[in-house]
Amino acid sequence: MKHFKLALLLSFILIFYVVSGIFLAEQSLHLPKRPISQAAIERARKLGARDVEINSFDGTRLRGWYFVSNQGTGKVAILLHGQGDNRTSPLGFVPFLLAHGYDVLTPDSREHGLSNGDIATYGLLESQDVHQWEKWVVAERHPSRIVGLGESMGGAILLQSLKGDSILSAAVAECSFASFREIAYDRLGQILSLGPLFAKTALRPTIEVGLLWAQMRYDQPLGKIAPKQSVENVRIPILLIHGDHDTNIPPEHSREIAAHNLNIAVWIVPGAGHTGAYKTAPAEFEQKVLSVFESGKDDSQKGAK
Repeated sequence: MKHFKLALLLSFILIFYVVSGIFLAEQSLHLPKRPISQAAIERARKLGARDVEINSFDGTRLRGWYFVSNQGTGKVAILLHGQGDNRTSPLGFVPFLLAHGYDVLTPDSREHGLSNGDIATYGLLESQDVHQWEKWVVAERHPSRIVGLGESMGGAILLQSLKGDSILSAAVAECSFASFREIAYDRLGQILSLGPLFAKTALRPTIEVGLLWAQMRYDQPLGKIAPKQSVENVRIPILLIHGDHDTNIPPEHSREIAAHNLNIAVWIVPGAGHTGAYKTAPAEFEQKVLSVFESGKDDSQKGAK
């Protein structure tokens, strides 16, 4: 009887880890879409937005807005939104970028907004989507310079895109995670209010089962997602921004990313929460972002294919 009870307990624990891991994986891959409000559309139209769309490398239809600066400098900024958000999230950045001569592209990430896609992969597929948008910009606008700014998941996608066929001249990532595995532990600890240490120990099998499920069911190795490794050999100017009050993605993630490339600058913003740097310190935000963008070389054309 004693052995039976022990076997029953172990079976229950095993079932818990498997079921909870699969559940978390499915929740992470299949995100609810936030609708684009009419108010946001009207705001974008006032800024001159026009609808744009492309087919990505795998045929997925991606959509976004393109804003044209009246200064004709040839500079273009690509703005990437966070998890569960859409192209309306970066609208606050558009006016100051237009004022400084940057055209602006705000795409919906795959499986977000009005873009198609079956799953969100946190950079595995999306980083290649960024390259497709870069090629579209080159073909349509013939820019002198293309730069990128991403928030949260968008920041992580942006950093991962730098490892491949990127033609970006500079990049700014606000509140990026260092690796998917690390943020998964952090997020699970936050959900349960038990902290990341508990998630990394008692709930480690849950995370690992979830990562295995994503690999086996969808052929997506989420456990290999690591922006910190993607930046290791990147030579363009990179600025990481993080609020010191960020309880969603702790600022240690940005510090860890920067540790993999000594040329990366980090700005920890006092009093700012998750992706709250612009609201907390708007003048300094604009100055630092534009400084990084302007320090990039005007060589976006060379990587066009």
